[in-house]
Amino acid sequence: MVGLPFSNYGRDKLKLTDYYNRQSVLDFSYEEEDYSVTVTKVVVCPQCYSAIASRLGNMKGDYLVVDIGSKTTDVVYVQNGFPVESKSITIEKAMVKWMKEIQRDMKVQTGKDIPEHEVMKVLLKEESHLPIVYAELINGMMREKICSLELELAERGYDMDYTSIIYVGGGALMARDHAGRYRSHTAYDCDLCANAKGYEFLAGQMMGKKVG
Repeated sequence: MVGLPFSNYGRDKLKLTDYYNRQSVLDFSYEEEDYSVTVTKVVVCPQCYSAIASRLGNMKGDYLVVDIGSKTTDVVYVQNGFPVESKSITIEKAMVKWMKEIQRDMKVQTGKDIPEHEVMKVLLKEESHLPIVYAELINGMMREKICSLELELAERGYDMDYTSIIYVGGGALMARDHAGRYRSHTAYDCDLCANAKGYEFLAGQMMGKKVG
C-alpha cells in the first residue's frame, strides 16, 4: 500500500498505481538485510486519513485531522467517521520549509549558521550545546509556525474553538510542544509510523484479516 496527499488522491491515484505496477519484483537492501518482494496488488490510500483509519468507527461528530509532513500539511475533515472530501485540503506549509526559514532567521538574528540537526535537537528537547538564548529563539520561531498554520486553518473556515482536532505523525510533536495554549478538544498522536500502520490496517480490512 502507498499513500498520496488527500487533495491529490483522486487526480493521481491511477498514475501511482501504474507506476508501482511497472515492476512485479522489487529487490532491495535495508539495514544490511537483502529483500525480494513480489508485487501482486497496488492499493493507494489517502495520507492523513490512513493515520486514523482504525479509530474511525469511534469518531462521532466533527473532527479535523492534521498531518504536518515534510513538504505539505494534509488536513482531512471527518464527520461521523467519514472523510468529507470537499472540506479536506493540502497546505503548502510543512517541516522542510519551516526548518529552512528558521535557519535563515537565526542567521539574520545571530549571524550564525545553525545546522539543521542542532535546530532539531532543540525542537525535540534533546541535549544541545547551543546557548539558551538561541534555543529560546528557535522555539519561539516554531511557535509562530504552528500559530500561522492554525490561523490559516481558521481563515479557510475551520472552527478551531469547538471542532475536535487530531494532529498525527511526526509533525504532531511540533504541534504539541509549540501550540502555545492548551485545548481540551485537541489530541496529538505523535507516532511517526501512524500512516504506515493505517495502511497495514486498511490492507488487513481489504483481505478480511484482523490487524493490530
